[in-house]
Amino acid sequence: MSSRTRATLPRIKEDIIFLSELLAGFGSALSSSGGDIDVAGISIDSRRVVAGDLFVALDGRMSSGSKFIGDAFANGAVAAITSSTDVAGMGIISVPELSREVLAKLVSRFYGDLNSKVALIGVTGTNGKTTVTHLIGHILSELGSPCGVIGTLNGNLTTPEAPELFRRLDHLAKEGKTSCAMEVSSIALEEGRLADLLFDIAIFTNLTPDHLDYHGTIENYFRAKENLFRSGRSRFGVVNRDSSFGRRLIISAEIPLISFSITDVNLLTFTSSGTYFELNGVRFFASLFGEHNLSNLLAAIFAVQQLGYRLQDISRAIRSFKGVDGRLQLVGVSDNVRVYVDYAHSPDALEQVLKALRATLIDGGRVIIVFGAGGNRDITKRHLMGEVVARLADFAIVTNDNPRSEDPKEIVTAIVSGFSKDLEFEIELDRRSAIERAIALANPHDIVLIAGKGHERYQVIMDQTMPFSDFEVAMEALGK
Repeated sequence: MSSRTRATLPRIKEDIIFLSELLAGFGSALSSSGGDIDVAGISIDSRRVVAGDLFVALDGRMSSGSKFIGDAFANGAVAAITSSTDVAGMGIISVPELSREVLAKLVSRFYGDLNSKVALIGVTGTNGKTTVTHLIGHILSELGSPCGVIGTLNGNLTTPEAPELFRRLDHLAKEGKTSCAMEVSSIALEEGRLADLLFDIAIFTNLTPDHLDYHGTIENYFRAKENLFRSGRSRFGVVNRDSSFGRRLIISAEIPLISFSITDVNLLTFTSSGTYFELNGVRFFASLFGEHNLSNLLAAIFAVQQLGYRLQDISRAIRSFKGVDGRLQLVGVSDNVRVYVDYAHSPDALEQVLKALRATLIDGGRVIIVFGAGGNRDITKRHLMGEVVARLADFAIVTNDNPRSEDPKEIVTAIVSGFSKDLEFEIELDRRSAIERAIALANPHDIVLIAGKGHERYQVIMDQTMPFSDFEVAMEALGK
């Protein structure tokens, strides 16, 4: 693919906007622009700039965005914005207060009032965001209200950078989607990527330690999530009161809300094929299992109900939901051995998935897990992940996840430090070999869980991104 070709969606916005309109309110920003300019798009990646784009030279953690202005002009940019006062030239505009929030406001101005075109449902929390957004997208679409989904499964970031996010929302509106269920990350909220977007429904799933390499403390992490429930950011909230942070949010939220709990349901039955329950007199079945998925189901159900749909119709729509790639996804069954892949890569996510699987064991079966931890990410959770696995698995094979530039042996050492003395485990850094070994070790009625990467189709080792799919490797191993 050419570096000058959009790597995601085609530009479908038909109108251009004058640079003066785009930058109105930013003081003397146009003083060095050399007159007004037609802007046909906005980009923050000089490699993806196409003719007519405004290049916004955001500074990164390691380098100044202004160093890429020349590349952006070479690829067709008509102007560039930078926070630097040391760069000058025709079409280069200095905006000292440039930030991701300013960027989002510029992009919002470029695309116009998207809130009037697409109803937004935002889902935030440590775990469950992907399943809840896909549930909502499925339910609404089944009920005749086409709903798009933006999140982990269809982008490089949980919540895309503003130019990509607004472009995709504009694309959904042009496609005829009336709503969008979006995963909202704490980092996106902290950075201001969602400026000028108003969510009709905000959903809080849960909060447990994660991303502390970015936020520093879990309190900061919660405060970032809490921003979604501020007046002017969302109209209505749906909050999980089984979470201690959810109970705090019920008190601190600035918007009207309802809460839910797994104790709200009756006649609850978990099986390996799905979950049966009754809610307010209506019977439900979903092909998901485990308490964490019951919580995900309730989040989606209450959100859709707030949009005006009857529980009976929601129940009917959920029956045809087939699950989400990489979330407790059954790879296959061979000789009474069940093999699953799951994205769980935090202590709480591992605990919920392992509990769900243990509840379906029969005839003395064991849970065998293959897992690791990502490199250059929150190191505080590695020991805790080991503790969870030691408590809930019967045999573990510790392997590479995406070690990135870290020494894989150091990552493994941190994980193993959380193991109890009586847990049987092996270390196999080659992930393919680890998966094959786990499946070969399994006896009838055992369950093999391959955790950490879920839907991902790559593995990052040092500076190389190599094709790799847990699902495909497990399928091959089962075939053998």
